[in-house]
Amino acid sequence: MAQHDSKAAPDAGLLRSGAGIAIVMGWNRLVLLLLSVVLARFLGASGVGVYALAFSVLGVLTLVAELGFPVLVEREIAAAGISARWSLVRGLLNLVLSAQIVAGVALALVVIVATRPLQHSDIWLLVALMIPCMSLFRVGCHTLSGLHRVFLARLLEHGIRPTLVLVVVAALFWTNAAYQTPAMALLVQFVVLVAVLLGVVVVLRRVLPSELSQARPVYTPGPWLKSGATLAFGLGAVTVNTQFDILVLSAFYPMSEVGLYRMAVQGSSLVGFGMVVAGMWLTPQFAKLWAEKNMTSLQLLVTRTTRGIALTALSGALVLGLFGRELLELLFGIEFIASYQPMVLLLFTHVIAGLVGAVGPLLNMTGHEAVGARAIGAGAVVNLILNLILVPQFGMMGAASATLVAAVVWCSLISIGIYRHTGVRPTVLG
Repeated sequence: MAQHDSKAAPDAGLLRSGAGIAIVMGWNRLVLLLLSVVLARFLGASGVGVYALAFSVLGVLTLVAELGFPVLVEREIAAAGISARWSLVRGLLNLVLSAQIVAGVALALVVIVATRPLQHSDIWLLVALMIPCMSLFRVGCHTLSGLHRVFLARLLEHGIRPTLVLVVVAALFWTNAAYQTPAMALLVQFVVLVAVLLGVVVVLRRVLPSELSQARPVYTPGPWLKSGATLAFGLGAVTVNTQFDILVLSAFYPMSEVGLYRMAVQGSSLVGFGMVVAGMWLTPQFAKLWAEKNMTSLQLLVTRTTRGIALTALSGALVLGLFGRELLELLFGIEFIASYQPMVLLLFTHVIAGLVGAVGPLLNMTGHEAVGARAIGAGAVVNLILNLILVPQFGMMGAASATLVAAVVWCSLISIGIYRHTGVRPTVLG
């Protein structure tokens, strides 16, 4: 067990930052819930299904465009604040921005050409336009986090952006029936994304340290590409675990089934609130403590936050398990009561993840992203295989079951890997 010492106690600044992030993420969960209510009430299960499929495809293609670089940028900037490696960071940012623009635009062109003859071509055009914007936006937010402006980054990404989307979508849907389409909702997402991306650029110009702007760029593309590829593989595995079920469902079932499952996913995600808040707050703290070799403080921070995450997940799962049917009908309508059973299975997924804590940020910020990539990759393979086997026969329940089994696999493997490579015990047992 780690010893308690005075260095392990978080200072007032960290506590204020954590509280601020918690407020932003709580607001984010409320806004996303209200947006889901608006979409469900105006679009119905089929319309929600089309919208969900578009966002799943966007998530996968944005991940490809990012090449694993946003998390790498955050880690290197956080470490540079301690070791003064600003020349390397300058070179990394130059490389990343160039790569993001080229990859994003190339993917957008591929999507435009490939989807022109398909149904909902207007939606796929919007998805294509959002790919480069989303990848650049995420790089900007991760840069702010690396500069320990975590609250500001989360405010822009998870506070301002979804709030603007909710307000505009609700206003348009409420005032004109002709606007009540998945394409209009995605158009709003695109316009708001561009506006907030410009806001991130303005903020970064103000907060980037003078040492960075004055540094002569130094390039080490070999290690960066290797780390980026590893991070991309790990994030790709996460994407398979979170998006592949939607894609498989859309291949075998009508959009109404996809819409019902989307609401099951959305409902169950409410219990992951603690994980989201902790991961975003802890990411730069993990990088700092690891760079300082302060293992006692790192272990104590991991144990305390994991227990908080687990408690939050268990409490939320209990409430939704008991009153889920009533809440689904109240919020989304009687059509969405069918989302209850898959939602219960997905609740167990979040509880299992909560028992091992913020393992992804811990591995990424300590330079052991390959360990997480292998564990989550194994879970992704299990998820992929089980989805292909179970979804055609069991639909939503098959998709939820595949996600649950995959969570057990990757959580077990990643906990063992963290202890072997860092000496940190990530679970609630400490």
